[in-house]
Amino acid sequence: MRASCAGALDEVSFYADHRFNRRFDTFAGITYSAVTGGLAIAIPHGPGVPYYHNNNTAPVVGARYAF
Repeated sequence: MRASCAGALDEVSFYADHRFNRRFDTFAGITYSAVTGGLAIAIPHGPGVPYYHNNNTAPVVGARYAF
């Protein structure tokens, strides 16, 4: 492994779920991640191609109904 490929991934997430009754519940969550170093090179790109976004925020909201 080359030293120039070393990097780090930092990620934090939060998730909440509320059950209204035995068949229906809702949920919400958010995840934030950031990469540095060699991990900041996107796989689809070749070497030397800049990667402009080294962080990502992914929210989710939804509901479930069980039959």
